[in-house]
Amino acid sequence: MSTPLPRLLILLSLATALPLACSRIQTAQHPHHPTPEAQARGSVISTSSLEESVSVMDQGQITCEDLDQCPSAAGMLLSATGDDAGACSAFLISPSIVMTNSHCLPADLKAPHTPAQGRLRMLFPETLADEGQTIEVAEVIDASNLHVSADVLESRDYAFLKLAKESPRKPFTLSRAGVPDGLPLTSVRMTPQSKTVPLGLIQVVQCQAHQKTYFLPRFSNNLSPVVAFSDCDVEHGNSGSALLDPQGNVRAILQSFRSSPIPPMLLQQVDGKAYGMQDGSTKQINSGTNLACVISPLEKQLRILPVECMKDEMKSNLSMETKGLLMELDASRAAALLAELNQWKQDPENAISSQFDWDPVEYEALESRLSLKPVCQKPGARSQNFQLPVWDSSIRLNPYLQFYLKIEKTKVPATLRMSQDQVRLTAQIADDESLTAASSSKVLFDEIIPACAE
Repeated sequence: MSTPLPRLLILLSLATALPLACSRIQTAQHPHHPTPEAQARGSVISTSSLEESVSVMDQGQITCEDLDQCPSAAGMLLSATGDDAGACSAFLISPSIVMTNSHCLPADLKAPHTPAQGRLRMLFPETLADEGQTIEVAEVIDASNLHVSADVLESRDYAFLKLAKESPRKPFTLSRAGVPDGLPLTSVRMTPQSKTVPLGLIQVVQCQAHQKTYFLPRFSNNLSPVVAFSDCDVEHGNSGSALLDPQGNVRAILQSFRSSPIPPMLLQQVDGKAYGMQDGSTKQINSGTNLACVISPLEKQLRILPVECMKDEMKSNLSMETKGLLMELDASRAAALLAELNQWKQDPENAISSQFDWDPVEYEALESRLSLKPVCQKPGARSQNFQLPVWDSSIRLNPYLQFYLKIEKTKVPATLRMSQDQVRLTAQIADDESLTAASSSKVLFDEIIPACAE
């Protein structure tokens, strides 16, 4: 039988105590161990001076993996500091404005209207519609404050940059419609092709959004500020890429991935094989910023963000948030089982359902699964054999580690015997938990019941 809620809560309290590894950068990727600032700037190449970093930027090149699927708006953002040259994904939202992640910018360039010429540069690839183009970034219009810490697991991560000149390329359109569960997302990203020079490849990859997961329970509705997605691999340099809906509008911007361990006890609660497992015990988790929770410089009227968008400014308690999801699902269990009961009562093939009124009950002989008991008899009620429905309900995890309420219905051979007002209900029940192979008859109910009120 499935793990009950109390035991699942214990498993989760143990599991969520495990640390989540920050993996925006993997130091083994790079020829030198990057500084802490470089660890927050996607793909980086270590240098010894700002001049060397600019020289590395000058070697930048960007191409398309598939010219037939290469949007003109996507490009590579290069950045220079005294320690490294960095590369991230970025995209046009107007002829002169580019969007990317805040963590892709050097720390000293994040203040609003900070001049950036010579330090930030956009490279756009040759496409079927446009020639390749390189444009300096004139200034940082705005960049979000990152609250990533022990208290805040994920926060909105975005930046808007003003180009030194307009680009003739077609920009992406931003959408404030939010990110529903299961929404197909197309990631248009730049993937680095070298560890020593900034060579980028524009790729188009299919992903899917997933709400209410074990790793990001805070993504619980369409307007959550940080969203989770999978079905696609993410690597360094993909940060800042557009996540497009099926209509080609940007719903979110990719911001991070991390690898997190999954306790074996929790894996036992997964129906099927957990998607994206890396070595049998860890899973890659991808996240992005929901554009419903971002005010862009293109908006001409002041917009008040939905209350749900403020969740990333609240302190995170992954264990408590996950338990909150479980309790919410458990509260919906009664309504779901009541609907199952009503469906059984209304089934015209169940003659016995119309001869008695029935109430839900958990029989100890049925391993505390939910079943039915007669509470009153109607005219025409008689002794008979029938199939007694039994419902097993549990909270499970699907292969994407999303929580859901699972209800399984089985039937056991049963006999209802009437002797005047005395009603005895017996069932053929197996000795194991499957209930499917009858082995012995057990009395479930033996009471006097009244006639039903007219």
